[in-house]
Amino acid sequence: MPMDKMITGSVETADGASVSYMRFGIGERRLLFIPGAGDGLADASGAARRLSWWMRDRARRFDVLYVSRRNGLTSEIGLEQQADDVARVMESLSFGPALVEAQSAGGSIGQLLAMRRPDLAPALVLSSSTAHLSPHTRAMCARWLELAQARDWDGFFEATAPVFFPGPTGAMLRSFSSLLRDLITPDDPRRVEAILEQLITLDHRELLTDLSVPVLISAGADDVIFPAEQQREMAALIPRSTLIVSPGFGHSHDLENPAHVDRVSAFARLHGTSLRGAPRGHVA
Repeated sequence: MPMDKMITGSVETADGASVSYMRFGIGERRLLFIPGAGDGLADASGAARRLSWWMRDRARRFDVLYVSRRNGLTSEIGLEQQADDVARVMESLSFGPALVEAQSAGGSIGQLLAMRRPDLAPALVLSSSTAHLSPHTRAMCARWLELAQARDWDGFFEATAPVFFPGPTGAMLRSFSSLLRDLITPDDPRRVEAILEQLITLDHRELLTDLSVPVLISAGADDVIFPAEQQREMAALIPRSTLIVSPGFGHSHDLENPAHVDRVSAFARLHGTSLRGAPRGHVA
């Protein structure tokens, strides 16, 4: 299986923090993946095995670098610094230029990375993402933050699972709820708190007109966290955007919809050979 060459590691930032990553896949083109709020529950070093199934289609198509947020993350570490952290990992591993796929809450970091470092991120995919929150989503995230601050991980699971996975996948996950509750209990709850706090106050709408790289926005029509209409509004603000809305899928359509990775692959091919890397075996 393409995940069998997975490599995990970390890169030290200029201020001494550690940023975990994992690298896997057999494709020729480079894909830099920035995860959503789930990264607050487990970073790349702790989530590698459980992510292998979710990322299997990307592993067949791309040389993937999955970069977590820094260890010791707090809300004082701004999104600009987090984008710079990703750039530092890419430069340290000579992984660039690359197509950047930013998932859900990771979209804010991906937007800033593409604005600040188009040399590293010449094309961007925003998967089930947003540039700001509606009042409904803000209230939802505020409730999740309250549960995290109370360390009520049973309540956190019950509140988040139905909206992230409302379909058959959700039913399957809920059948293993007792096991999953153990898996989502974070070693450092400050990480998920920081991600949710920054998400609640997010508003990048005025920045998006300065986003010069081509952007694919991939949305699920039934997304109740970042509704499709909100993603349409985001697309209208980005000069070189393409929006695809997939009927019958919700917020996690980028993990559940087989067509999603096909579209990401087509988008990568469309934007040139600069995304091609050295043969996969060069990684030490």
